[in-house]
Amino acid sequence: MENIIITRTTKIDFFQFTKLLEFEDKLTHAIFLKNHNVGFNLLDNIEIRDKSIIVICKEFNINKNRIVQSHQTHSDNIKEYNEQSAIEKNVLKKYDGYICNRKDIATLITFADCIPIFIYDPKNNVYANIHSGWRGIVNQISIKAIKTLIKKYNSKASDLIVCIGPNIRKECFLVNKDLVDIYKIQFDEYIKKYPIIEETNIYNEKGKQYKIDNNLLLEVLLKENGILKNNIIDSEICTVCNSDDFHSRRAEGENFQKGGGLMMLK
Repeated sequence: MENIIITRTTKIDFFQFTKLLEFEDKLTHAIFLKNHNVGFNLLDNIEIRDKSIIVICKEFNINKNRIVQSHQTHSDNIKEYNEQSAIEKNVLKKYDGYICNRKDIATLITFADCIPIFIYDPKNNVYANIHSGWRGIVNQISIKAIKTLIKKYNSKASDLIVCIGPNIRKECFLVNKDLVDIYKIQFDEYIKKYPIIEETNIYNEKGKQYKIDNNLLLEVLLKENGILKNNIIDSEICTVCNSDDFHSRRAEGENFQKGGGLMMLK
């Protein structure tokens, strides 16, 4: 996995994208592994989350009062933090992403099979930190973030770097026809052109199951919106297959914890 570098310590393990490390003088970023009982669920097991925050603040020299994290609801709502924004810390508002060009805020998104997406514009020093499950894919939250960066922050699509974190991959993302139909309504032209949906011979209580390749679909959408192929960096990690290292709702069951993705300007 030449696209990432994994760092393991006695209290926390995390990985970083080599492409974003080219700009480490301006940007702090990390995706945290589950080892050492690290988790960031904001509503349940809050004591685990609070201890994890203390650890990452020490590791990255961040004031814990500068970390913002909201209650994610699989929406396409994105909170912008710029010069006019008041800091809303750990609020139960429905944000599934952040856009930020301020140096006094660290944003934290969580995931447990959903896709953490880091978008960075090194020329204008602004980023988007996005959580996208299948609903986020269907509602195109990452594309919404890109369009906002272009419209309001002077970004150019060709300058943007998009890094895709660990998530449930096609081989493990088994769904039924009701979800396939939603994808076909939204992405019919892409589904006809690319192997995004695969029929299987596997059945559950709802009937036949299908595999959906959200990572391929995301890559197609990014390229359609001007992101250069060389600027799309995929961790290529499946959270289900690597549930020893990453939190996974499908692997852990109803009492699942959540991993975290951190971004902050220096």
